[in-house]
Amino acid sequence: MQVKTETPAEIQTETKIEVEAIEPIEAVIPENKKERNDTPTDENHILVSINGTWKTIPLNNRKKLLFYDMLNYVDIDLEKPQGNIIIKLNGEDATYTATISQGDSIEVAWDKPEI
Repeated sequence: MQVKTETPAEIQTETKIEVEAIEPIEAVIPENKKERNDTPTDENHILVSINGTWKTIPLNNRKKLLFYDMLNYVDIDLEKPQGNIIIKLNGEDATYTATISQGDSIEVAWDKPEI
């Protein structure tokens, strides 16, 4: 049996590292969650995006908020209907009793009928 011996000068090592490209963090943050002009200061508030505007909403001694609570903060006139109301939570159709969480995106608009 022969054993090959090598001196340190004869030993060469080659290390290959494969690096997977990743997107910058801003690229995976939804556009409507990038600009926050309002930040809650304590556990008695929640920060949500309502029709594209970040708002701090007080919890008023409640443990959770529901979608219908957000109707007090929308910038459309609910007293003068202009078609069917469209409500969305994080881009999906919502119910008035859906639970609202920190950072949620809320949309309330009129589905104006075509004339």
